[in-house]
Amino acid sequence: MIRAFIAIELDPTTLAVAKDARAALGDLPARKLAPETLHLTLKFLGDVDEETARRELAALVVKTAPPFGAGTIDAFPSASRGKIVIVSCSDPSGEIAVLGKADPKFHPHITIARAKSPVDVRKIAERFGTRALGTPTRVVLFRSELSSTGANHFELAARPFTTRSALAP
Repeated sequence: MIRAFIAIELDPTTLAVAKDARAALGDLPARKLAPETLHLTLKFLGDVDEETARRELAALVVKTAPPFGAGTIDAFPSASRGKIVIVSCSDPSGEIAVLGKADPKFHPHITIARAKSPVDVRKIAERFGTRALGTPTRVVLFRSELSSTGANHFELAARPFTTRSALAP
């Protein structure tokens, strides 16, 4: 059994915005996630055998890359009392939510920090503003191993998106 999830890998533009957002947190009392672990989770599979996880990735209908849209700093459950600090993705096409077959409460986001006690990110978010995000290139199946310093992610398989320009005549 492995602990697994399916995620969208961040393109260079989106990763740069996520790193900038992470830096904008300054001395906020939250554990910032390592840049190499940043991603947009589509589906957490939990503890499954690797074959089942690979079937889940294969079952996704991966077409053209959906744009991430615009990104802002926010937090769950709220910006004023958050424990999970995120870069919220506007998902203008709605395709990211559809790709993950997400429930109606799903909101595309990139987790950048976790706090033990609630934190208020409203002023940080206001200073950071809204930034243009890029367009992803791959959906990835990851194995996740928890440690005392956070989770380590290992790529097991990936499926590329078709670029919109590749579809042009």
